[in-house]
Amino acid sequence: MKATTGASSLTIKGDDVTDPEMGSITLDLAVDSTIKMIGDRWLKSDASSEDAKDMAALCDLDELLSEFKDVKSPARKGETTTVNGQEAITLTEKNGKNTYELAVATKGEPYLLKVTSKGGDEPGTLNFSDYDKPVNSKAPADKDVLDLDELGEEG
Repeated sequence: MKATTGASSLTIKGDDVTDPEMGSITLDLAVDSTIKMIGDRWLKSDASSEDAKDMAALCDLDELLSEFKDVKSPARKGETTTVNGQEAITLTEKNGKNTYELAVATKGEPYLLKVTSKGGDEPGTLNFSDYDKPVNSKAPADKDVLDLDELGEEG
């Protein structure tokens, strides 16, 4: 998934809704006909809409991780593993119906490399990489963009 933000819009491109490198993201619109309509185009929406804010939150690591701040259960140290070639230690914690397994780098900076959520309403996996590397983004051509706000006006 690739995302860029501008002053008044959010543009997102997902190469595959269940891309194993980026984790599994379930969208309310992720049905065959919608996926066929989107194809390989970028999605554009007014950045002030609630749906766009929810999608933008996936691009803000601090906001994404904020849900873990008030967890009262202790994390349990697990086994060592490898995530995308990096050695990591796993930490597991429960929060209600959710069980989270976090993989944290053990060499260099202790970066979060992977979060897996099981149980609850939103199970899935998110992988994190390329910390402190610049993001080179370029706005797509108009023909490659599907404007979600215009679709809403048609309905």
